[in-house]
Amino acid sequence: MTGNFKKDMLIDVIGVVDAIGYQQTGSGGKKLQVNFVLRDAANNTMNCTLWEDYAKQFFKFSEENASTSGPTVVLLLYAKVKEQGQYPLSVTNTFHVTKLLINPDLCSVKEFLNSFSKESLRTVSSQLSSHSQQYSRSSGSDNVRQSDTQKLLSKAVALPLSRIKQLREDTFCATVAKTRKIIASSYGWYYRCCHACTKSARGDKPPYECDNRHLTETEIYKYKIEVEGVHLETSCKLIFWDRECTQILGVSAAQMRDTMIQAGITDPLEFPLKLDAMTGLDLALRVRWQPSWDSCSVIMFVADKPFVKQFGAQWQPTQIKESVDEANTAAADDCDILTDLEITSKHNPDPQTPTAKRQNHDGSSESTTVCDGELSSTKLKKIIKLEKNK
Repeated sequence: MTGNFKKDMLIDVIGVVDAIGYQQTGSGGKKLQVNFVLRDAANNTMNCTLWEDYAKQFFKFSEENASTSGPTVVLLLYAKVKEQGQYPLSVTNTFHVTKLLINPDLCSVKEFLNSFSKESLRTVSSQLSSHSQQYSRSSGSDNVRQSDTQKLLSKAVALPLSRIKQLREDTFCATVAKTRKIIASSYGWYYRCCHACTKSARGDKPPYECDNRHLTETEIYKYKIEVEGVHLETSCKLIFWDRECTQILGVSAAQMRDTMIQAGITDPLEFPLKLDAMTGLDLALRVRWQPSWDSCSVIMFVADKPFVKQFGAQWQPTQIKESVDEANTAAADDCDILTDLEITSKHNPDPQTPTAKRQNHDGSSESTTVCDGELSSTKLKKIIKLEKNK
């Protein structure tokens, strides 16, 4: 507190949560974050910021202990020291070095609490209990906030997957899909990330370098998982990134990787079974359609079932069938009118399917071709060699 410390030094810190400030609890463009003030028995205060999975642990604890009374002690092992804001000293978590313990059953924590007076602890407990109850009412994994709904539809075109796949330019879209299965890519389910941008940091040893020539000394691992999404028999590749994967799986990529390594699995192409939690989900999605990659990059999602059902009701099969029938009727009445589907087919013709050969019982070859729903077959004529004298 006197300023006798080194910047970016890793320390252990303990304190009672005295006040809670800014917090980013939901999905969106910003990372999960919570700011609060730690206080000791001498009334020294320290600002603390938790990010991503560490903030999620704090939110989960606040929600589960909303009805209980008592002080909340936060113990950060290997916290990062920073000079920030109005407080002379601030600490935050690193990517995967810091260890967060909340109300742990340790002798050091009990000794720390004994240094407080009962009156001061009672005041802190009442303030934190009030905040926890407020957070429990205003949050929850199944509650859709108005801001999330606005972010889902902001500057995005609401389209079903079948129409999204016909777009020829990069487009931000809002849609619904059910995750069916994990797509095993050649790069695995995580990647080493640059500290200054979102690109992959490559190299066998530090410093690692990304395509933007940024050098990264530490190993930062993030999720990149490809999932097949389905809606009304149309499938599309959905790419889920680190924030969304962490929200679904409840564990960071670094922690998942450490678990795999402890089990003796070091190959990133080996997909852990816990990733199956990303399948079978009905989601409303905000995506960026990239036709050059034939995939949708997921920006955010809403998992609230009533909202997903209501949002996807505009693309019921009966409504789509009626619109297609109307387009076909108009095309039949006037040959000069082309439907959107016909225009798309002219610009993006389907590739020719090679003729498949199969062997008949008599030993001759036969080629089969499917055309207009009918199966036609043509036997290849035998070539007969003629003798020269004939």
